[in-house]
Amino acid sequence: MRLPLATAALSFCLAACSSSTTYQGGPPPENDPDEPTVEQDRPDPRRRPAPQPVPQPVPEAPRADVPVEEVVGPSTAATLGIPPGHLPDMGECRIWIPGTPPGRQDRARSCYGAIDDAPANAMVLEGLSDDRRLVRVFYIGDRPNTVDRIVIFEKQTGQFVRNEAYQPPPPPAAPRPAEPPTADRPPPPPRPTPNRQRTEPQPPPRPVTQPPPPPPSADVPALPLPASLEIAQGQLPDPGECRVWIPGTRPGRQAKADSCDGAVAGAPAGTMVLEGMPDESDHVRVTYIGERAGNVARVLIFERRTGKFVREEG
Repeated sequence: MRLPLATAALSFCLAACSSSTTYQGGPPPENDPDEPTVEQDRPDPRRRPAPQPVPQPVPEAPRADVPVEEVVGPSTAATLGIPPGHLPDMGECRIWIPGTPPGRQDRARSCYGAIDDAPANAMVLEGLSDDRRLVRVFYIGDRPNTVDRIVIFEKQTGQFVRNEAYQPPPPPAAPRPAEPPTADRPPPPPRPTPNRQRTEPQPPPRPVTQPPPPPPSADVPALPLPASLEIAQGQLPDPGECRVWIPGTRPGRQAKADSCDGAVAGAPAGTMVLEGMPDESDHVRVTYIGERAGNVARVLIFERRTGKFVREEG
C-alpha cells in the first residue's frame, strides 16, 4: 500500500517541475540594455575611472583688417604673448592693452607717470635698465592706477622669470606750516660784530742801497797793466751779470755768474769780479780786489772776444 502512494507522489512532483521549466520555443529572451542590472550598478573597486579630456579653447580667427604678423597670442602666467620687437628698450616704458593689435598700441615713452596714465586691465611694459634681457610687466587692475601684480619675463623667449612685490610711490610731502606774521615773529638776535682793529697803512719799504766801494788806499802799489785777459770767452758772464773769479783756480771750481748787487763788496781779497757790461756787450769790466775783502785796487776794461786790454777806469 505504501509503495504505490510513494510512486504517485514522485510522479506528481516531476510533472509539476517539468511544467514550470518547459520552453515554448522561439528565440531566448534578451536583457533590456536600458534596464540596470545588479552587476552594472555595482562599481569595481579595482578599476580606475578613465581620465576625462580637457576641452581646448578654440583660437579666434584673425580679422580681415588685421595683418597676420600682428596677431599676438594671449599672455599667461608662464609666457608673455608679446613679440620681442614690440617690447620697450632699456629704461623705457610702453602701455599695452591686451586684445589690441601691436600697430595700434601706444609708442614707448618715459616711465614717469606711465602707471598713472594706463587704463584699467592694461599692462605697463618696462625695459629693465640693469638687464637688457628682461622686461618688467605691471598688470593694472579693474581700476586705473592700481597694480595687481608685477611679473618679470625674458624678452626673447617670453618665459616667466619671477614675481615682484609692488611698492607704491611714497605719498607727497606734507606742506610746510605757514610762518607767523612778521609782527608776531621775535626779532633775530643781534649778530656779534668782529673786533676789528684799525690798522694804519705802512710806508713802502725803502730801497736798499749798496755802499760805494771804498777808495783805493794810498798804500796799494801801482800794478802793471796786463796786456790781455787770460780767461776764456766762454767763462765770461753775460751782459748785466757778474762772476767772482779766483786766479789760479780751475774754471770748473769757480763760482757761477750771478747778479752784480753786492758782488764787489762780498768778493774775497786777491780775487777779480768779472762784469758783463750791459751798455758795451762786446766788452767786460774786471774789478781787481786788493789785500782786503771789498777793497778795489783797479778797474780795467777788456774785449770779450780777444781779451785785449782796452782802458782803465778810475
